[in-house]
Amino acid sequence: MVLTMLFCDPFYFGTIFLMCASQNQNAAKPQHLPSDLKEGPAFLQGGVKKISPLLLTDLSKLYDRRAKRLHLLSQEAKEDGGEYLKFLEKMVLIQKELLAQYPLDKEDISKIKSWFEAKKDPSPEDLEKEPFLHKIYKAFFQKISPLIQEEHLSSLKKLSDNAAYFAQQSAYLLTGNFAQCDAAAAVPLWACLSLCWAQAATDYAKEFEEEKTIVTSQAHCPFCGTPAVADMVLTGQQEGLRYEQCALCETRWHKVRSICPECLGSEHLDYWSIEEKMPSIEIESCADCKTYSKIFRLDRNPNYELCSDDLASVVLDALVEEKGFSRRTLNPFVLSFPT
Repeated sequence: MVLTMLFCDPFYFGTIFLMCASQNQNAAKPQHLPSDLKEGPAFLQGGVKKISPLLLTDLSKLYDRRAKRLHLLSQEAKEDGGEYLKFLEKMVLIQKELLAQYPLDKEDISKIKSWFEAKKDPSPEDLEKEPFLHKIYKAFFQKISPLIQEEHLSSLKKLSDNAAYFAQQSAYLLTGNFAQCDAAAAVPLWACLSLCWAQAATDYAKEFEEEKTIVTSQAHCPFCGTPAVADMVLTGQQEGLRYEQCALCETRWHKVRSICPECLGSEHLDYWSIEEKMPSIEIESCADCKTYSKIFRLDRNPNYELCSDDLASVVLDALVEEKGFSRRTLNPFVLSFPT
C-alpha cells in the first residue's frame, strides 16, 4: 500500500489526500436509494435556506435504506466481509419488523425521554425496573437467534433468560464500557437498544422543533450523549449543510463546518481522502486534540448510508490512525470503536 500526501482545494485549511492503491470509492454505482427524511427543508424570505438544528427521520425508511445499502455492499465485498454484511442486513430488517410489530407506547417513550432530559445514562437498576426493554429484547432474540452461530448463541440467550444480566450488559453499552460487555452479544444488544432509543428520540425531536431549542455543535448526541457515527453533507435543497448522526438513537444534529466538535478548535483542521478530484468520503482531523471523524458527501454520492459505509471504509481509519489520530466517533456494527 502506497501513500502520497499533497495539498489542494483551498476551500479547506490545507486539504490532504491519501492515495491508497487497494481502495476504489467509485467501484459501485448502485441505483439511487430513497431518502429517509420526514419532510423537506423550510425556507426563509428571499429563498435563503433555513438551517434546521435537527433532521427528522422516518425510522422505517431509515432501516429499509440501511438494509438495502448493506445488501449492495455485501454483494461487492463477497468473501471479504460479505457474510458479516449480510448478517447486518438481516439484523436491520429485524429492527424494522419490530418497529412495526412492537412500537413503544407513550409511557415507555416518556421513560427514555426522562433519561435524555436528565443528561445521565440509566443504571442497571433503572433498566431492570423497565420491563418493556427486556420484553423487546426477547422478541428481538427470537427473530435473530436463527442467524447466530452456535458458539455465540448462549450469550444472547442468557440476555433473554436473565433480566438482571440484560440490564447490566445494557448499562455497559450505554455508558461506553464496551470491554466489559459480552463481545458476542454486543452488536445485537446495541441494535435492540437503538431501536428503543430511536423511537424516543423521534418523539423528543418534535418537542425540540416546537420549542425552537438551540442544538450546539458538539461531538456527542444532544439527546442521549452517545458519540456520532460520522458526519454527512446533504444534497438537494439542503445541499452543503452538514449534520452528525448519533450511533444509538439515530438523531441528526447540525454541525458548524470547519470547527472540531471535540475541542471546538478551528485553526488546525485537515481533510484527508483517497485521491480523486471530488472526494465523496473525507476524513476531518484536528491537530489540536488529535482526533478525527469521517464526512460522507451525499452531495457527491447520495447513496451513502453512514453506518454501512463507515464500516465499508475502515481502510481509511487504519490509514489516518497511522498518522497518530484517534477516532472520536462510534460505529454500532463495530463496537471496538472509538480507538
